[in-house]
Amino acid sequence: MNTIGSIIRFIALSFFALFLIGCDLDTIEEVKSDPYRYENKTARIGGRVTQQMSVLNYGIYELEDATGKIFVISQRGVPSRGARVEVKGNTVNAFSLAGIDYGTVLMEEDRKIHR
Repeated sequence: MNTIGSIIRFIALSFFALFLIGCDLDTIEEVKSDPYRYENKTARIGGRVTQQMSVLNYGIYELEDATGKIFVISQRGVPSRGARVEVKGNTVNAFSLAGIDYGTVLMEEDRKIHR
């Protein structure tokens, strides 16, 4: 009986560890300091929306975490200012739209808004 309990405990701890590993977010500083790393790899960042706007058929919002700020380009609207957001996407270096240079940006693939 003790062996079965040990196996169940091991399996439960393994699933918990995998869950914690899956929850790791990249920091904005990490993404901006090495943007080419995230061109072919999905970055996951979280933070608070500080600015937002719509330009042509794109939504653009600025996301801020404890390490910095980055613009996120979305094709499905923008979250409201002050919203806490987790976003996944790939980077584009030197992104320009409608004559405005945004530098390194994250092209949004998916996002979750935390309430």
